[in-house]
Amino acid sequence: MAKTEYTRTYSDIRGIKLGSYNEPSRLAYSENMYRDYRCSDGAIESIPGFRRLLSLGEPIHGIFRQRCHTFEDHILVHAGTSLYRFPLSEKDTIPTAVSIGTLSSSRSRGFSCANRFYILDGDGILAVEEDGSTARVGSAALEGYIPTTYLDGVKHEQRNLICDKFIEEFNITDPTLYSFSTEGLHFIVTDQEKRTCTVSGIEDGIGGAIYIPARVDIGGVSYRVTSIGASAFAYNEAITSVKVDEGVERVEKFAFRYARGITRIILPDSLTEIGNGAFADCVKMTEIYFGLGLTKIGGAAFSTCTSMENVYYSGTAEDFAKIENVSVTVNYTISYGVSERSLTIRLPISSDALAVSAVTVDGVSTSFEPEYQGGRVRAVRVAFSAPWEITGKRVLIHGEMNELVSNFDRNESTEKLNSRDAIGSCTLFEFFDGRIFLSGNPRLPNTVFYSSTGASGMDLPLYFGEYDYLCDGQGASKVKAMLSVRDRLAVFKEKDDGSGSIFYHVGKDTDEDVVPRIYPVASIHSGICAVGDAISFFDDPLFVAPTGIAALEMEQINYERSIGIRSSNVNNDLLAEELSSIRLGIWEGYLVVCVGGRVYLADSRQRFRGIGGNYEYEWFKLADIGTYENSARVFRYSSFCNDYRKVHKNVDQICTGNVLTLSLPAGKLYSTIENNIKYALYLTEELQGGDFSPATEILADGEMFIFGTASGSVCIFNNDKRGVPPERISSSADFNPEEYAEKMSGKIHPDFYDFDYHAPRYALKFTLDSCGIPHLTKSTVKNSAVIKCKTFSASRITLEVGTDRAGYSEITACTGGELDFYDIDFSSLDVFTSPHQTLPFGEKEKRWVEKQIALYSADFRRPIGIYSASFRFVTAGRIKKN
Repeated sequence: MAKTEYTRTYSDIRGIKLGSYNEPSRLAYSENMYRDYRCSDGAIESIPGFRRLLSLGEPIHGIFRQRCHTFEDHILVHAGTSLYRFPLSEKDTIPTAVSIGTLSSSRSRGFSCANRFYILDGDGILAVEEDGSTARVGSAALEGYIPTTYLDGVKHEQRNLICDKFIEEFNITDPTLYSFSTEGLHFIVTDQEKRTCTVSGIEDGIGGAIYIPARVDIGGVSYRVTSIGASAFAYNEAITSVKVDEGVERVEKFAFRYARGITRIILPDSLTEIGNGAFADCVKMTEIYFGLGLTKIGGAAFSTCTSMENVYYSGTAEDFAKIENVSVTVNYTISYGVSERSLTIRLPISSDALAVSAVTVDGVSTSFEPEYQGGRVRAVRVAFSAPWEITGKRVLIHGEMNELVSNFDRNESTEKLNSRDAIGSCTLFEFFDGRIFLSGNPRLPNTVFYSSTGASGMDLPLYFGEYDYLCDGQGASKVKAMLSVRDRLAVFKEKDDGSGSIFYHVGKDTDEDVVPRIYPVASIHSGICAVGDAISFFDDPLFVAPTGIAALEMEQINYERSIGIRSSNVNNDLLAEELSSIRLGIWEGYLVVCVGGRVYLADSRQRFRGIGGNYEYEWFKLADIGTYENSARVFRYSSFCNDYRKVHKNVDQICTGNVLTLSLPAGKLYSTIENNIKYALYLTEELQGGDFSPATEILADGEMFIFGTASGSVCIFNNDKRGVPPERISSSADFNPEEYAEKMSGKIHPDFYDFDYHAPRYALKFTLDSCGIPHLTKSTVKNSAVIKCKTFSASRITLEVGTDRAGYSEITACTGGELDFYDIDFSSLDVFTSPHQTLPFGEKEKRWVEKQIALYSADFRRPIGIYSASFRFVTAGRIKKN
């Protein structure tokens, strides 16, 4: 009686599930295989190869795409301590690389903002303009936003942590409110109702140049100074000059009598009267300035002023002659139409100013005199000839801040650092709420800074206010990543120090002008931490956790986020990697997880519910992603020979012996000697061996996948070669571009399936399968096993089968290693024609319990594609006991 035959088919393969068996819909392993959705027909096929663009000789620390508005897009490469730049369109014809900037020799991150690209290297921020010029943020070439720190003495804007400069603004409605006076002056109130007073003297020991103000505060009340009292400065020989502000009306009798140190007197236009003997016996006085308002000079006002030479008068000679008792000046030289500024205002500086560079009045620069105290500028003095010159004007003081040393960490740390280093040492960034958030400063491990709002109301990329920062957690637990998650900013910590591991912040407006928006904590996760980067993968917030690639899941019940694992199917291998070295990107709909020369690809188009009910992705794995240095050219046995050489039996196989070269006018001949027979060889483009340098940094950006290696090479995957003919075809005389485009539309020629001229290994392994009958042995029906494979113009598939009866060996990822199965049978299948082929293979193993089928190609430029595999079997009996 014939036995019942059963059919087992592996088709519609979703991805891989490492370390697990009996899942016919997934592969037990694959290497350098994926699903090509750009040319999708359901096959699992070889990943395109990659080619080298640059060899810079130093480790690659960062690769970035600079999107330009006025120029074409460029690629930026950070290698060693240099930054290189080249147009994206010239990636295959790059001339000698020229550095455009200097960076530190450590990992860098970058972002575009406001037509400029910024690179963080932990030692500052380097800005790259669209024309390729560079400057360090905070340098003289790129100072950043200069805030108006105070307006009319009231705090207006925060100082900028990346810029040492500031502006203080004063809108002068009443100049007398800022009237400058010498310290130590004494005043007597003359009319309490009218709020007037007179200068009555000065404290002992104060001398030099003195300023008589137009207004003074007495007991918190503002009084107008109308006069300099009688004998106020008599016999004071310490005073060297006197300047009286506009507003003072009289100098009383004997006010400066015997003040024998005075050399110069400046009187305002408001002064109407000089009293008797006011400047008598000022024997050193050489000049005096009279204002237009002077109407009377007292008797003997200038007696015994033996050094007096010049009198300056603001008006005309006719006006001067009308002054009562002006004849006392007859012995002096009179100059008309000359005035000395007689209104000096003192503008206090509230910022901690190291220096003042300029003072402008309604945009026009004016002279000023800085006033120092304790080595810092505390005020500036600006002189005017009349009050109306300054009334209603806008005065800006441009200053330079001293290096603010502050402790931004709210913990009890005693370490302090320069404010510019607080921002410049950041290594992480994220965009959220229209602002730039920076973190990753090792000296401020739990601090996050965010950009601030300038006077225009816009958030500025070069303005980080001294109060615009937040701290998450305690102690030295570092921020590892940040991610914008809809209306929240997620901050990931490297560990939970008791206060949480993931902090969610929301934006909140305040009623304060100086700090108009803050970002308080809305919720906290505890327990699971981050060990690496984070990325938003098609609105799925992912981060590298100790448990693999984790996601922030939105709970529908309470709208709080829980943690889901997205990488369960590859965690068997992924968790053995150096997780902190993982680099994340997005390429052709795949999440790219690059680490240690391996790439794990998560498919955004294939999701499923995991054991815990959370969504997960289907995955593929790439190996040997990197370059080989010091490789050797590959020679193969030639099928053509027209001289003394022989044709070897292993035509087109790699020759591993010594190669002899003979140079002839027509070219070079290659051969090898085996058993005293010289065999003909030919030189290929293929390389073999060398020192492997893994991919360390990536730029996975939409349809482009570029990576850099530890040895300084920059490579790009050949998926940009769809429909592009290789040079050997396009340069042939009979090449027809239209015919080629029609035939290869959306496809990649097999010539582009090498890893920088090395032969990659393409492999996949179906599940270790008991066919749902684990308690019975089975036998394969003769001539029933077939595979359906995709047709490439050059394809060679090696198939192997392993069973429990013959033993098993997993596919390894070692370069140059063999697929080490205890194989029962194998076939090498050449595929040439039709879109796909269904091909038999001669597997006929008997009495097996579990069976596994593996397919691979390790030949140069021999891509493969698999749709399905199937076979029929019959049950053979129960498993025998040992």
